[in-house]
This record gives sequence, structure tokens and C-alpha cells, in this order.
Amino acid sequence: DPGGLATVTIRARNTGTVVDELRISVEGPVASWAEIETPVLRLMPGTDATSTIRLRPPLVPLALAGQQPFLVRVVSRQHPTEVATESGVLTVGDVRGLAATIVPATAKSSGTASYEVRVENQGNVPVEIALAASDPDEALKLVLDAANHTIPPGATLRAGLRATPRDGMALGSSERRSFRVDVISEGRPVAQATAALVQTARFPSWLPTAAAIAGGVAVLAIAGFALGVLPPGGDEPSASAGIGQVTAPPSVQPSGASVAPPSEEVPSQASQ
Repeated sequence: DPGGLATVTIRARNTGTVVDELRISVEGPVASWAEIETPVLRLMPGTDATSTIRLRPPLVPLALAGQQPFLVRVVSRQHPTEVATESGVLTVGDVRGLAATIVPATAKSSGTASYEVRVENQGNVPVEIALAASDPDEALKLVLDAANHTIPPGATLRAGLRATPRDGMALGSSERRSFRVDVISEGRPVAQATAALVQTARFPSWLPTAAAIAGGVAVLAIAGFALGVLPPGGDEPSASAGIGQVTAPPSVQPSGASVAPPSEEVPSQASQ
């Protein structure tokens, strides 16, 4: 398994007639995982020796699961064209691991908010998964772009999610609505991520106060207008003149002229 240890023992023999050095190397996908205990064997003619090869599949980056072939090559220093090889297969075990997050963890909206669900395959085998979104209060409508996916080893799935309140809120304080996304593999939940939608009112909190003030100003304006169009209070017109009575205009006397007063006639007395 990744992080574990596998050992291979190599026996080499000097079939020549002189002292020789045999160099050992490992080739193939597992070459970087190999540690050769004795990479060079110094042998007398007709003798042999062993060397141990340790294979350590890594955890980071994670070694892929399955059979990994390799080749051990032994080269003579005295006769470089003389090469001995031996092949082998290292079987790496399965490691499964999934991690899920939702970005952003919290969003504010009076309507629909968008999120991204991220699922990382931290194992060394492809994993088929399904996503299921839910909220405990059933106050949200949750829609995933796609529910079923296959994630290769080391890859990260990114799926869109939209959350919409089932009931709108015209006025009032914000309300926090939590939800979760379950990652299901082989019929059981294997990872989970949570997030929240802070539902806000469609209209700002100051709107009722502003409306009340505006209504009061409107009432005062109407009342002032009504009072302004009435005639101001004053003396009543005189009614002493009789109906149909006409007043003659004053006479005008030319300058330098005199007007004699009218003569008064005394009626004569009849003789008795």
C-alpha cells in the first residue's frame, strides 16, 4: 500500500575470470520509489552476492493503485556489453479518500444565491460519486448542475449549486438558512459539506419609516394648501345703503365764477 514497504532480493554472480564490479539499477514506473541497499557488488571470479531493493510507494503524491511493472538491470564494469536483467511487478493497494467543501460557505441574497461544490479525490483509484443536497428546515430549493460524476485520482470535481428560498420575505430581519451536500459512493455517504444562505428582505429596513415620514409630510402639505386657498377674514361690507339708492356725484364749480343763491319767493297774502 502507499506508504508501505516491499522488498526484492537480487543475487548476482561474476562469471568472468577477473575481479568485476556489478552495478544494479531499477527501471520503470517504480524507479523513483526504489532504494538499493548495495548498488555496486564487487565480486571475485566465480563468486556471487545479494543486494536488497526496497520499494516504497509514496503517499504524496499518492501512488496509483494496481500493478506496476519494473526491471532490475545489472551491468558489468569489465564487460559493459554484458547485461543481466530481471523483471518484476509491484502491486499497489487501493486507497480511498474524498473531501468536500462548498464555496462560499455563506452567501446573502433576497432571492437565488450561487455556490460551487468541490469534491477532491484524495485516493489512488477513480471514484464514482453522486451528490445530494438538502436543508433540515425544507426552506430552500436546492438545484445541482449535475448529480453523478467520476473523479480520477488526485482530481477535484467542481459542480454548481443554486439555493433559492421557497418563501420570499418583503420586510424584516435577515434569517440564516443552513443546508448540506452529501457525497455518496457505493450507496453510502462518504463525505459531507455544509453552507448557509442568509435570506434578506426584498425591501430595506428603513422603508416603512421613510414611508411614514413621507405620508406625514404629504398630509401637512395638503392641509396647508387647503388653508391657503380660503379668503382671509375682515369687515363685512356695509348694508346701510338701500337697494337701488343712487348717490349723485358732487358738483364742480369753475374757477372765478360765482353762483347766486336761489331767490326765495314769499307767497303773497290775499287781501281780505
